[in-house]
Amino acid sequence: MEPSVLRKRVHDAIESGRHAAANRRAVNEAASRSWQTALETVVVPAWRQTVQVLRAEGYLFQVSTPSGAVRVSLEKTPQDGVELTLDTTGPEPSLLQRVTRSRGRDTTSDERIVVSGTEAIGALADEQACGLLLSAMAPFFER
Repeated sequence: MEPSVLRKRVHDAIESGRHAAANRRAVNEAASRSWQTALETVVVPAWRQTVQVLRAEGYLFQVSTPSGAVRVSLEKTPQDGVELTLDTTGPEPSLLQRVTRSRGRDTTSDERIVVSGTEAIGALADEQACGLLLSAMAPFFER
């Protein structure tokens, strides 16, 4: 292969990588803005309201809002709970739901992507937010 052809291919690969990284940063920034808005206006209020109803039913949960996330945990064992956060490490931004539950010394953690894409994150409705929480909390209702 001619050195000039190789140099052009290397230069094109570098430019393509830079362009892809810039696009990924722009998409992740837009998703982050959409998530912050949805978190403050939809998810946290919906999860707080759900926890109030659960408390009235005798299930003692609490809501916390660590940076960029929302978490519902048991009052007795705060390490057990459901967390929703933005994940920008994949091919597209997504909401990651983590359910952590412990029994004795054993702790299990299950993670799954529940919403993918900037538009879907921004369009998150309160009914959907409550549904995400309640579907993940089924193991906590077992007595």
